[in-house]
Amino acid sequence: MYEIVPFEIKHLELMDVRSHEQQFTSDKNLINKIIDASVAWTGIANNKIICCWGYIVGESGIANLWLIPSIYMKDMRLSFFRKVKEVIGRTSQNFSIMQTCCKNDILHARWMKFLGFKQIGILENFWAGNDYVLWGKNGA
Repeated sequence: MYEIVPFEIKHLELMDVRSHEQQFTSDKNLINKIIDASVAWTGIANNKIICCWGYIVGESGIANLWLIPSIYMKDMRLSFFRKVKEVIGRTSQNFSIMQTCCKNDILHARWMKFLGFKQIGILENFWAGNDYVLWGKNGA
């Protein structure tokens, strides 16, 4: 079973992060700026942190979504992913657009489509020499 709880900064420190997110989470100044501006949650299962996610409200009713998965996320049951989708779907109704970016690969594209996002564009050489995709989801 799993639970979704309010995010705390210590969750990132306790989480077993995938290698390509370690570069991002190691930048403490950036992480603190993002967290301070966010509304966020943490998914926990079997006493392990599965992922942390949240959003930052920008201009014109746009919410910028972020999600940091742990190495355990791939082992979660479909019910967990459906719950994440439900929370994001419900939250997106409060904004004109919810957007995010993630690595330009098949795994992330499947995840974003599952969550109801549509590809907006490609961000070339966006982070650590990798291309990322900008995704958006209409809300209210």
